[in-house]
Amino acid sequence: MIRGAVFFDVDGRLARTSSGQHLAEFLGHAKVIQEVQAGYGAGTLSSQEAAVLEARGWATRTPTEVRGFLESLPLVDGIAETVLWCRRRGLVPVLATLAWDVVGTHLCDRFGFDRAC
Repeated sequence: MIRGAVFFDVDGRLARTSSGQHLAEFLGHAKVIQEVQAGYGAGTLSSQEAAVLEARGWATRTPTEVRGFLESLPLVDGIAETVLWCRRRGLVPVLATLAWDVVGTHLCDRFGFDRAC
């Protein structure tokens, strides 16, 4: 019997860092991401502008390549156990995140979250 859902945030909660920054280091555009995050935080870049600038660093990569980089994303301990705890109590574990789609898909597959949004 499903009783409800429990939502988990990725960046800064399940991941000890920004998944976007982590991936940018592997993709070779960490400096660009730092500038994008600073501009977005200062209000000089819109969400759309920030997303376009970040996406340019992904243009030549496949989701499979990016998922490989996510294996080293620093995560908090106990994620799998917490997801299992939720399921045993009829709670649906869901990721609520602004991270790129591939991040949510990877974490759902790895830990058994129901879905990411």
